[in-house]
Amino acid sequence: TKADTKIIKEEKKKINLLKEEITQSYQTEEVVEKNNSTFVNGDNVSIKDSTTSGTIVEIEKNIITLDTGNIRIKANIKNIIHSKIKKENKEQNYFITEISSAKTKLDIRGWKPEEAEFEIIKFVDDAYLGNLKHIEIIHGKGKGVLRATVHEILKSHDLIGEFNLAKIEFGGDGVTTIRLKE
Repeated sequence: TKADTKIIKEEKKKINLLKEEITQSYQTEEVVEKNNSTFVNGDNVSIKDSTTSGTIVEIEKNIITLDTGNIRIKANIKNIIHSKIKKENKEQNYFITEISSAKTKLDIRGWKPEEAEFEIIKFVDDAYLGNLKHIEIIHGKGKGVLRATVHEILKSHDLIGEFNLAKIEFGGDGVTTIRLKE
């Protein structure tokens, strides 16, 4: 506020020169590669600087529409390069399982309820995929904590037809027998 007007003018000039230098150094020149190759529908191409690739399905002026398999993407022609054909492994829409891999009994005696939960669900799912109709879970008699956990899980599982405690000669209160839905 108390500075001489000459000093203020000189400092403003310095500030303006610095601003010009900064803006010039940060300006990026748009580099356009000249692509001598031409594109036609059906060409396999990729978008530069990305992992996106696909097949050209439409060309309008400088915009190309790519079919990537899942979605269609529009991109500027200057951002497109030819790519090699990729052989894709198509996912199978079915499961292959051997009946012998499915178990008919699961013994969880001595396990903590938290440990058993995942294994029970996996056991039931594997048995269903293995085309089994009747399975058993051996949880032991004890205080009934594991039995209660097993029964809670089975009540809410979609693949369970019915479940009961086994007959006395087959384990009684220590075994739950399960009939799976068909």
